[in-house]
Amino acid sequence: LITMVAAGLVGQGRLVLFYAALATIGVLGVQAFLSWLGVVDSTSLFQAGLLSAGFFATAILARLLGQRVMVNEELARQRGVALANERHIGERILERMQDGVLVVDPAGIVLRHNPGGCALLGLERLEGLRLAAIAPALHSVYRDWLAGGVGECEFETAGRRRLHARFVATESIGGEALVFLEDVTRIREQAQHLKLASLGRLTAS
Repeated sequence: LITMVAAGLVGQGRLVLFYAALATIGVLGVQAFLSWLGVVDSTSLFQAGLLSAGFFATAILARLLGQRVMVNEELARQRGVALANERHIGERILERMQDGVLVVDPAGIVLRHNPGGCALLGLERLEGLRLAAIAPALHSVYRDWLAGGVGECEFETAGRRRLHARFVATESIGGEALVFLEDVTRIREQAQHLKLASLGRLTAS
């Protein structure tokens, strides 16, 4: 029976029934030979028949279980590929963003970031650093936001660059949060360009 279970899990198609048929022929053949010798009685033949039926039942059930395992394995593989593709696309998008994106745990430690975050904060590496070491004002607002405060603020970096920070919860098991950083100077310049463009269109009209 153990061999039938193993054959049902690894076998394919009708081979599983073929293995069960071989086992049945072997058991019935031995019982018939012993019965011909007069060693066993008809009760043993009946028990051998039940055992043979058990071979087929076990082989079929093991095969059905093996098919379910294979389907689940293929589904897991497809989901793994889809997840890897989504992660790859997400990383490319974050790399192209001019704004900075930080993934921070509840203790204020930066877990991941995009290149824009390093550029805005003027640091080569952010992973493993605490917000308190990067920008104390940002860390203070982050702690207030975790306590239910406002999730936005403006602060200055060590390079005298003024940034706007916005905190967004990820609803993950670890309680990580996203920190979006925007260059206030760049935003004001873009607004100024829009105003000048509008004024130019108005003047042309």
